[in-house]
Amino acid sequence: MSTDRHESQHGRVFRLIDTSVLARKCFTALGAGSAGQPVIEQMARHGVGTHPDGRIQVIDGDRVSPRNLIGTGYRKAHVGAPKAQVCAELLREIDDRVNAISCHRHLADQDLPMIVQMARRSNLLGLFADSFDLMLRIADQCHSLCPQVMVAFGPRADYTEVGFSIPNQTHPLSTTMGRRRRQTIDKPEALGCDTVYIANFVAALCLRLLLGNAKGADLLPCYSDAPLFVVGLRRSWIFEHQPEDMLRSIICVGAHELSERRSP
Repeated sequence: MSTDRHESQHGRVFRLIDTSVLARKCFTALGAGSAGQPVIEQMARHGVGTHPDGRIQVIDGDRVSPRNLIGTGYRKAHVGAPKAQVCAELLREIDDRVNAISCHRHLADQDLPMIVQMARRSNLLGLFADSFDLMLRIADQCHSLCPQVMVAFGPRADYTEVGFSIPNQTHPLSTTMGRRRRQTIDKPEALGCDTVYIANFVAALCLRLLLGNAKGADLLPCYSDAPLFVVGLRRSWIFEHQPEDMLRSIICVGAHELSERRSP
C-alpha cells in the first residue's frame, strides 16, 4: 500500500514520537488475553515492527473464548481459534506492514531457553500470561537481556500490579502478590473498560521503554528497585494492607482516594 496512507494513519503521533524508531523495534509478548492483546494491538497502531528489521511476536497457547470478547479486540468469529494466530492477523489488519509472528504454545519451564533466546533478539519483553510464578522466573532469567513489562491482575481483578525492569538501571521485577499458581480469575470485580484502562496504561509504558531517549522522549523515572505500580480497579483491601513504601505507586481508579485510607 502507499506510504501516504501510513503517514496519514500516524499523523497525530508524528509530532509526539519518532515512529521510524518504533518501526525497527522487536516486541515479544507472552500472553494475548485481556492484558496482553490490547497492548499488542496498540504497539501495531503506533508503528512498532513495521520495518523489515522489526517485528511483533506473540506467544500464547490458549484459544479465544467468549469471555475474551470483553475488553479486547477479539470478535465472535474468533471464538475457538488460537489467540496468538488471531492476534497476529488483527495486527496485519491494522497495518499491513507489521511483521507479526505468532506461536500457539503453552509456556512451561522447559521453554525458558527458547524464551531467553527471544529476549536476546527483542527490544522489549511483555509478560502478560496468567502463570505469574512462571512469568517471574522468566523475568529473573531475562533481566539482563532486555527491558521488561509485567502485568499481574489480583485474584478478583479488583487491582493490578504493573512492573517494569531495565537492564543496568533497575533490579529484576517483583510483585507483592507472591508466586502463587493461578490460571484464572475467580469472580472478577473489574469491568472490561477497567482492564482496558490498564492495557492503555501499559501500552504507554511499553512505548516509552521502546523509544528510550530518542528525540527527547525520556524514560520514566527509575528507582533503585524495579518500579511497581499498583492500580486499584475496585474498592479493595490494597489501600489498607500495602507496605508504606508501596503507597507512592498506588493509582486510584475505582477505589477510595489514598487520603481516605484507614490506618491498619
